[in-house]
Amino acid sequence: DTAGRALGAIITKMIKNGGFPYNVYSLLYNTCLTSVSDYSGPVTVYQKYDSTLKIHLRAIRAFLGVPKNTCNVGVLSEVDLMLPQYRSCIQMVRQYHRMVCMDGSKLTKQIYTWDRTLNDRNIVNTWSNEVKSIFSNSGLLATFEANSPFSMDLAVPTLKSSFKVKQQEYLSSECAEMPKLRTFVLFKEFQEPPAYITKPLAFHQRRMVAKTRLGCLPIRLETG
Repeated sequence: DTAGRALGAIITKMIKNGGFPYNVYSLLYNTCLTSVSDYSGPVTVYQKYDSTLKIHLRAIRAFLGVPKNTCNVGVLSEVDLMLPQYRSCIQMVRQYHRMVCMDGSKLTKQIYTWDRTLNDRNIVNTWSNEVKSIFSNSGLLATFEANSPFSMDLAVPTLKSSFKVKQQEYLSSECAEMPKLRTFVLFKEFQEPPAYITKPLAFHQRRMVAKTRLGCLPIRLETG
């Protein structure tokens, strides 16, 4: 609910200003909304949640100006914003970095050590196992196995690059399964956002292009 109110404030400002360019809108989204919707994500999130995905979809729809009946995966593929589950994975890595850099006398570090011990002994799959999966899937398993401080400036770009490829592959396969998007997939380039997203178009211009591309623009056929 709080994230929804934050998004409502962004949309209101966008309407009053006659639309925002993509760089401004994405900056407001990442600073004002994700900090609320992803709260506690470093500890609790290692899966998809409908609530965060709905907020994400609502934000993109508001920027594009498309209706609710527009195909979800088509909307997600048009704007180059990271999906919520991938954002949460990066937050978990940041939390892991804080843990390994923390002094061993602190209670939080002791809980982490206990958590990792349970995981290393295969007693139960814990938070450490989820972090290990993130590192392993991104080709950084050696960084996790070292269990020592590492450079976040080097790790985060690698993680984002890996997640971007996975997101593109996921959206591409999902769009190909949607009959409504059978024309859309013929010209859609999933490796980069379309040019009209980043160009300084007026809101009504961007909305018309988005509706045309996604196949939700009403067409009137005059007869008689």
